[in-house]
Amino acid sequence: MRRRLLSSVVLGTALVSLPVTRAHANETVTNVCTSGALIVCSSFTFNNTSGNTWLLVLTVNTVNGASASSTGAFLSAVGMFNSPPATGPFSNTSGPSGWTFATGTTGDCSDLNGASFSGNVYACFAKNGNTGLTSVTFQFDDANASDLSKLNTSSVGYHLQGIPQTGGATCSAKIGVSAIAGANGTSSVSTSDCTGTTTTTPEPASLFLVGTGLAGLGGLGVIRRRRRE
Repeated sequence: MRRRLLSSVVLGTALVSLPVTRAHANETVTNVCTSGALIVCSSFTFNNTSGNTWLLVLTVNTVNGASASSTGAFLSAVGMFNSPPATGPFSNTSGPSGWTFATGTTGDCSDLNGASFSGNVYACFAKNGNTGLTSVTFQFDDANASDLSKLNTSSVGYHLQGIPQTGGATCSAKIGVSAIAGANGTSSVSTSDCTGTTTTTPEPASLFLVGTGLAGLGGLGVIRRRRRE
């Protein structure tokens, strides 16, 4: 009888001491593009890497067909949003040097207020001014167990600035990318911010071909002149 009672106590203690684990989420959106006059294509992954730690990697791939990094466009605010939003508290936040963290759209995150995610941003990293970054990685902890479903179905919003326009001007766009709608998600752009088309700069290889073509035409002209003489 004593042995059975002791076994029950040991088993009960073992069950109580087991760590509580959270389901690991893995959202992956690959090269989803906006539509209309401004076409921005981006990708992101949002993972529950371990325990309460979440990792977001966002990359803007192209702007109107040109490599985003070659256009001069840059990210100034990136946030997670949902309705209803996760509540936190959030801790151990980290991101690129100089970027600050905020809950909601406060401080440097105040420009992340596009119509598609206004009021629903719960975690945001931002740095005003030209950082030159088109790809960013952020990490934060959320110990609130009730936030798990909200985090698992969150979308990503970002503010892209310095988008070149015809005539030398630039504009900005606030873009929301969702992984909820399907494997590759959906994307929307606030057209009131930026509607024009970007100017594309020929790559070195293209410039080289143009240059050799002009040189060939010049040589042909010299040959014709000599024949006439």
